[in-house]
Amino acid sequence: MKTKWLGGVCAALLLAACSQPAETPTENTDDTAVDTVTTDDTTMAEGAPRLGDFGVETQHISETVDPGDDFFTYVNEGWLNSAELPQGFSSLGAFTELYLEAEERVNGIIREAAAAGGQPGSPEYQIGALYESYMNTDRIEELGLTPLQAEIDQVMEAQTHEDIARWMGRPIHQSIVGLGVTIDPGNPERYVISTGQNGLGLPDRDYYLNEDDPFPGHRDAYVDYIEATLARAGFD
Repeated sequence: MKTKWLGGVCAALLLAACSQPAETPTENTDDTAVDTVTTDDTTMAEGAPRLGDFGVETQHISETVDPGDDFFTYVNEGWLNSAELPQGFSSLGAFTELYLEAEERVNGIIREAAAAGGQPGSPEYQIGALYESYMNTDRIEELGLTPLQAEIDQVMEAQTHEDIARWMGRPIHQSIVGLGVTIDPGNPERYVISTGQNGLGLPDRDYYLNEDDPFPGHRDAYVDYIEATLARAGFD
């Protein structure tokens, strides 16, 4: 009885919603009017989709894969076969696009600050000076590891795991182990310290442990890179 009653109510609500007359659009005359931004060849409302239309892009649908066998490949085969990964990335998605756009904007801000100069001690001056020092490769080569020698000496003098942990715990130092505060999964009334380890320089776990191609080749190249880097720094 309850099921029939609930179904009847839902049906009535649905019919009522469908029978509502369409509202006549009114001109937006208040201060909340949507701003528009103009790009090279298009004009779009601020906040509108910028990475393509939402929904299924039918041009990428496979003509050979049965959707009942592999729906993901059926929908995305064309894109998977044609999309190009940005240099240095192992994946591509909306957040990748946003990250690259943010990097371009930050680069523009830094270049403007470097070109403007600014008053000594001002944020603009400091940003510009830091950028100029980073781009001065001749000076970097001349100094070598001298600016880092004190830090390197501390690492080389460490004798125990505790010494290394203490060094990594100092301000501005990165750590191979991440620490943070989070809600206790077993007791949401309290916080606990969480710890994690995300690898060294390779993208994810498969690069370290997967024996299938191409991962062994990536590991070998990574070891060669580490050895070459340490050799250039003067370490045996």
